[in-house]
Amino acid sequence: MLLEHAGNGAVRITTTICGSFHEPNLSEVVRVIWRFRRLGIPVLSPIGRKPIEVELDFVRFRSKVTEAMTEEKIEELHLEKIAESTFSYFVLTRGYVGSMTAMELRYAAEAGKPRFCSELPSDPHLRKLIDMVATPEEVSHIAWQFGFDLNGNHSLHIPIKLKSSP
Repeated sequence: MLLEHAGNGAVRITTTICGSFHEPNLSEVVRVIWRFRRLGIPVLSPIGRKPIEVELDFVRFRSKVTEAMTEEKIEELHLEKIAESTFSYFVLTRGYVGSMTAMELRYAAEAGKPRFCSELPSDPHLRKLIDMVATPEEVSHIAWQFGFDLNGNHSLHIPIKLKSSP
């Protein structure tokens, strides 16, 4: 099992949460962030815990790191965090994938990162980029039980197949 090791030799599994940051999806994004943190998996992005400016086109999370950043810089940082993360988790409501989320999904795939989602994308072309539909708890179990190959070549070592969304 190859995982990122923290400086003290401990295994460090991290994630980046992607998806529409507008309602009805935003509430679920916040819950998913909380669930991963409760499971001991740090969320590298979005940075912060509480969404602010939710009525604007670009939703920010309260954070000293991003408060002075432009929308473009925040998205650039989000992509960097996708590349740094052990895996990405896509929160999809009714299979909806907006243009920014589709770009992030492709970016994660090109970076060789495992890609999990809450539901299958409605777009059949984007479905091909998803490794598995799973809850945060299932992803945590997979990460700790089976591990991820993080040598730049994505390889999930899991004995289960992609399940369809109900």
